[in-house]
Amino acid sequence: MLICYESVPAYSFAGNLRVQWSSYYNKNKHLIVRRKFLAADPPFEPWLKRATAAGCALLVIATAFVLVKLVYLFVDTSVGTAPALYNPQARPFQPRGSVEQVNTAVIARWSLFGKEGQKPQPVAQQEDVNAPKTRLSLELQAVFVAPVEERSSAMIAESRRDSELYHIGDEVPGNVTLAAVYPDRVLLNRSGKLEALYFPDNAEGGFQRSTRTTVGSRSRRDTRVTAARRAPSRPGFADGSASMANRQAQAAMAEQMVSTLKEQIAEDPAQLLGQFGLAPNNGRGYRVADNPNPMLAAVGARPGDVILAVNGQSVGDPAQDINLIEEVIQDGSVRVSMERNGRQFDSEYALPGL
Repeated sequence: MLICYESVPAYSFAGNLRVQWSSYYNKNKHLIVRRKFLAADPPFEPWLKRATAAGCALLVIATAFVLVKLVYLFVDTSVGTAPALYNPQARPFQPRGSVEQVNTAVIARWSLFGKEGQKPQPVAQQEDVNAPKTRLSLELQAVFVAPVEERSSAMIAESRRDSELYHIGDEVPGNVTLAAVYPDRVLLNRSGKLEALYFPDNAEGGFQRSTRTTVGSRSRRDTRVTAARRAPSRPGFADGSASMANRQAQAAMAEQMVSTLKEQIAEDPAQLLGQFGLAPNNGRGYRVADNPNPMLAAVGARPGDVILAVNGQSVGDPAQDINLIEEVIQDGSVRVSMERNGRQFDSEYALPGL
């Protein structure tokens, strides 16, 4: 029996193995590539890590800033508070009623143009202290001594003429210029030589008086104030023991002053307001200037404050507000409503001598 075997070439088995391995490799190639892709880091991941770190840093800084502000809020003692009332139990405003008589003599005690009998503060020894008395026919009626020397001024009247307001450097009648202003006198410069002009009451070395008011402008301005604006100076007024004749003279001066103030307001309201340390505020009260009047300082007014009302009446029109003077005298005190840094408050001040 003849048995025949088919011979299988050796290379045939090896080729079959290669075909099967190639098929297996091709089927699983996409799995290997996918695994490698998943195992690799995304291209934007480094930027994401940096952004996360930056956000955390900003959050930490903001938190620290808020904590510091809270600490200063509870620790810092310089935090401003609302201004206290000078008199919380202020009297309610009362209408004038039928009262017609007004004691205008008390205006003289407001120290608008100085206190009679008040001795001037001692001044430093300067070369102009011993300046000789001027021989010009001039009369010193009032002085305005400002904290800044260049802003000081004086009211000087020439013989038989109304007084005028002069500032440092202004030319005064007689071919002289105003060189310095002191509480009891002024110094005039005549071609480099100084001459002293005293108040009439102090011309012989007697009584002295001063006015501590400030004026903001340096230009010469005609105030149209007569000598009646200055009351006769007599001993005894400061301590309240003035004679009846002296009181009558003070009342006459006060009435003349009120009349003069009304005339000045009609001519130049801004000029008069400047003399009292005030400035218009677009019809909404008056703004306190950098150098307020002593009476404004007495009621607690500061530069930049806005005065909204006086004794319950809104202010802002100088022609109408001048009529409040009589009402203030009758009431015996002045209640001022002011605004400071957006906050409103009232301050009451008892007028001297009432």
